[in-house]
Amino acid sequence: MTEQLILRQATQEQWLQSISHTHPQWGGGISLELYKEREKLLKESTGEMGGSLICWVLLPTTSSPDSLNFYSSCESYRRPILHLPPSTSSSPSSPKSAFAYSIASVFTPPQHRRHGYARTMMSLLHEQLRRSPSPSPSPSAPVDKGGESPLLSFLYSDVGNFYSTCIDRASGKGWEVQGTERTTSWELGSAFSSRPETPEGWETREITTSDLADVAKRDADVLTSSFAHPSSNPESATSNKSQFLILPTPSSFSWSIARSAYSFTARGAAAPEVWGFGVSRTAAAEGKDDSEEAWGYVLLGMDYKEKKAKLLRLRLPTSPSPIPTSPSPSSSPAELGAHLIHLAASLALQHGMTKLEAWNVDTFVLSALDSEGNGGKTERREDSESAVAWYGEGEGEGEGEVEWRVNEGYAWC
Repeated sequence: MTEQLILRQATQEQWLQSISHTHPQWGGGISLELYKEREKLLKESTGEMGGSLICWVLLPTTSSPDSLNFYSSCESYRRPILHLPPSTSSSPSSPKSAFAYSIASVFTPPQHRRHGYARTMMSLLHEQLRRSPSPSPSPSAPVDKGGESPLLSFLYSDVGNFYSTCIDRASGKGWEVQGTERTTSWELGSAFSSRPETPEGWETREITTSDLADVAKRDADVLTSSFAHPSSNPESATSNKSQFLILPTPSSFSWSIARSAYSFTARGAAAPEVWGFGVSRTAAAEGKDDSEEAWGYVLLGMDYKEKKAKLLRLRLPTSPSPIPTSPSPSSSPAELGAHLIHLAASLALQHGMTKLEAWNVDTFVLSALDSEGNGGKTERREDSESAVAWYGEGEGEGEGEVEWRVNEGYAWC
């Protein structure tokens, strides 16, 4: 490739053009007008996540900065994370707050394919993200470096290890797929036609859109506390890998649910009012526990066109660690996890879904579902593979040296 190329922040018009490019492949059968309306809604309605959205376009250096004839495009979102450096029993690490970028909507229009533009764009993107960019009002505006650097960026690959070949000049590496991950799916039939009874000593409540902010904040607090007390999280306490997790936020939850709701309303159907369920100990329960360990929930998204539901987050009530390790199948966390998944499946079926999918559900929860006759099919995940590019210094740079904890559907975008 002899042509000189540059990666720029898109103007509003270029962002809208990128939406037009992706519509034939990703529009799901709705009109371009409705598709653009959805993307605007998602950008405008998700608070700090939408506010951090940057669309990037790859252009020849000879083109006008605002040219609509760009070769490839993608989007980045700034996301809060927790990072736990490698630890040993004699030298425990403390968690650190940091941030990352999630990358989405990587697309090259058909007329520009087979020239390596996507690989070039993604290779150039590393350098831009290391500068901690803020959205610029125009393509010629200076990049705001923000005073801090991201620890990493991540994406979900539908093209295998392609993104590992999009090399960051500073590290010599691209986005590395994070090992073997599991997807469990259930065909939704009569077994899930009614909601299960809540286990004794517990109560169940519905989660609606108005609850999303509180649920996300509470979950983030629990995860932060778990990372801050490695003794309650033995898997983290002695790991020789850098560990991180994406913190749930009100905006990321709102983005996922708004996207799901639009799949209904754009096709003339009423969007669900309930998107999940929470469980907690009842006031009358013997030995009632008011701590966060006695709280859990499930949140799901639904695609009206595909008739498929996806678990976004399954948080188990567990003690002492909010990030579960390996209780026996008969333990309370396993039973409650099975209960929450059954509730989610019943809700999905109620709204016409025929399939439920979940990422990386703990095996003891799956065993509990198997024992109830509600087991799903678990297999290696071969689409939306989680991939990470590490920008921190030192630890985490080698292959297999980074571990993504709580890798569930809520972080996808």
